[in-house]
This record gives sequence, structure tokens and C-alpha cells, in this order.
Amino acid sequence: MTSYARVHGTKVQLARIFNTYGPRMRVDDGRVIPAFAAQAIAGEDFTVFGDGSQTRSFCYVDDLVEGFLVLWKKGDGMPINLGNEGEFTLLELADVMRRVAGSGGKVRSTRPLPENDPKQRRPDLTRARTILCARRSRISARSWAGPSARLSAVAIASKARPGLVVRGGSPC
Repeated sequence: MTSYARVHGTKVQLARIFNTYGPRMRVDDGRVIPAFAAQAIAGEDFTVFGDGSQTRSFCYVDDLVEGFLVLWKKGDGMPINLGNEGEFTLLELADVMRRVAGSGGKVRSTRPLPENDPKQRRPDLTRARTILCARRSRISARSWAGPSARLSAVAIASKARPGLVVRGGSPC
């Protein structure tokens, strides 16, 4: 990408995006949020690879788009991670989905964790904070990135967005 920018004299910004969730996600595309939501609503067991202790972090799609817009304005052409540092296990996610839906079974492993599936998937947002003047937002009882509750049923039910949010117009 940077070679293309040099050759064609154009601006390029690079973003590494991490797990993102939001409306209109397909249940059958292999992503955990819509799969668990569908399983909870149907009262089925939650299916995972491995034992469910692997961690993930999620960023609401609106926050990711806001991050892209600020990256375009303030980025330095080098890669920047965009996502949410709030991390929790798939077992914790299943518990929240069960509470939100009022149904859902136990967590059941369908096969061992694949070799190439990371046990932890959490972005390092240090560079994003430095370059883009990013900061956490909406950390409250409705957030799902807090260290104690981790993922609250209220947050998913209300679509609270606890991820990295970048304030474009205001000074940091």
C-alpha cells in the first residue's frame, strides 16, 4: 500500500481491524456473536472450539467507522490497530447471551481448538491513542469492557459501545 501511495502520489492510511460486531451480522458466517445469539434465542447449547477459555475483544461497528474517519484525517501512513481492549472468555460471553435471551444451554465443545486459532485476541491500542488522540468512551454500568463485570447483559441488549472511540473534532 505504501509503495502504491509513493508511485501514485496519493494518501494512504493503514488500519488493522479486530473483531467487530453490529447489526445485520449473518448467523451462519462463523462469528461468535451472531452464532451465540441465535443459539441462546433457540435455547440451544453454545458451541465452541476448545474449552471456551480463549479470550476475545469486540468493537461496535459504528466506533470502528469513527476510528477510520479519524485515521484518515490524523494517521501517519503507518499501520494502526483499531478495536477494543476489553477482553473476556467465550464462556463469559455465553453466560451473558444466556442472561440476555433468558434461555440457552451449556457451553459444549464441538472440536479441539484449531492450532492456528489464538488463545487471546486483543489489540494493542497504544499507537492509536498516541496518533489519533483516542480514548475509551462510555465506560459505565452499561459497558462491557469493565474489569469486574467484563461483559454486561445490559450492554449487548442495549447495543452499548464500549470500544475505542476517537474524538475527531475535539482536542485530546
